[in-house]
Amino acid sequence: MPQPPSDGQPSPKPADHNAHGPLVKPRFRVVSLLKSGVVGVVATAVDFLLLWLLVDGLSWAPHWANLPALTGGLVVQFFGNKIYAFEDHSRAHVRQTSRFLLVETGAFVLNALSFHCLVTLSSISYVVARLIGSAAVYFFFSYPLWHWVFRPTPRIAPIGVLS
Repeated sequence: MPQPPSDGQPSPKPADHNAHGPLVKPRFRVVSLLKSGVVGVVATAVDFLLLWLLVDGLSWAPHWANLPALTGGLVVQFFGNKIYAFEDHSRAHVRQTSRFLLVETGAFVLNALSFHCLVTLSSISYVVARLIGSAAVYFFFSYPLWHWVFRPTPRIAPIGVLS
């Protein structure tokens, strides 16, 4: 850990840091956006696969299968974004989970409102309304706030492993 200068003033932050830690480079943001899109596709596939397995495979009523299927997709979305898209290998799981759920609650409300407005105030189909509303919420709300939830951190080597 760097030592403060002898005059008692804290040492200045490196040029690639701010008060919140390392700055995120623009190239990383583009790459993380693409990776986050992949995670979203996988999470959606898990959601649909679980829904199909529960309804068609185990004969659950769709309204009972909905919550477990959504939960499976949400878990994939959290860990996929944390580890793969944002390269966050920290162990701050409780803080990140609570922030992630807060963001996802906001996204849920915004998705519901955008869908309602699009289907009631326009003549577009509900499928197109879902796609437009969900894409807008993802790009302008969820993805930007996930930078508050996850931060790129180096992998932590297990004790006794030399790098």
